[in-house]
Amino acid sequence: MLLILATSFRVVPVGHALVIFNTVSKSFRLGRQGITFVPPFISVTQDYDLRRLEYTMSGVSGEGRKANIDDSLWSPTQEGLQVGIDLTLWHHLDPARLISIHQRIGPDYEEKVIRAAVRSVIRLVISEYPVMDVYSSKRALIQDEINRKTKALVEKDGFIVNELVLRDVRFTPEFAKAIEAKQIAQQSAEQNVRYTLEKEQKEAERKVIEAQGRANAIQIINKALAQKSQLHQVPLRRQALAQDLGDRLGPEHDHGPEGDPRRARQIAHPGTATMPLGSAEAAPSARQVPTYQACPASPWGPRLVRRSSPCGQPRPRPSGPVRRPSP
Repeated sequence: MLLILATSFRVVPVGHALVIFNTVSKSFRLGRQGITFVPPFISVTQDYDLRRLEYTMSGVSGEGRKANIDDSLWSPTQEGLQVGIDLTLWHHLDPARLISIHQRIGPDYEEKVIRAAVRSVIRLVISEYPVMDVYSSKRALIQDEINRKTKALVEKDGFIVNELVLRDVRFTPEFAKAIEAKQIAQQSAEQNVRYTLEKEQKEAERKVIEAQGRANAIQIINKALAQKSQLHQVPLRRQALAQDLGDRLGPEHDHGPEGDPRRARQIAHPGTATMPLGSAEAAPSARQVPTYQACPASPWGPRLVRRSSPCGQPRPRPSGPVRRPSP
């Protein structure tokens, strides 16, 4: 009697639940963690783990539920190439639907539901993408799509999917070699493009510097030519001034009552003082006013000589002392 009473109580581990089936009343009830009474002889029980469980499918030896075989999911891509997917799924059971799961599926629900659903979703999703998207650029997008479709497929039966992650993507040996060769060629092409761009950039910088040097040289040459032109224009201006002066000292200023010798001398020799009009030297009849012409023979510019002296001969110097007019 004591033995029968002792076997009527069961200890349910933490995080577990015990499904109890009464064979007489044909009813089910759920025993939670802790001590639970189980009628002897007429009860059939099944323990379920309600904690988060891991289900791994991998081709690496020693990993996953089937550690001794290659458990990768091989699926064709959009081009028909085979790729192997290693993944891990975290899930747990809904306690409120545990009795229904026990009635409809049983304790081996991972093989019957989880594994079958994952294999189906993997093949469906992978077949919609090119192989290079599966391998690199859209891997996160593919993983999200697999998560979404797996949850929608199994949660209606009471299996809650926490997360599904793609651990690895593998190819056949032949295709792996082809991808490796393509990546090497792509990296080499990118390096060549980068080298070409750097070379062209340096060449452009060199041309800019060369153009700036030429522009500076042209500015220096133009400045020197402008200065030289100004030096050549000085004698021309002096010659024009002397020609104008010779024209102004023409016949109207030769001699006679119409002319003014003081004015002629003042124009020919600026700064020279003139005699008063009443002096003997100022009288028109006492002295003739010489006339002058401009000769450009001097290296310092044009010079004035008397019209009676040719430009090729120097003007004769006076033999006596130079008389300067009194102020």
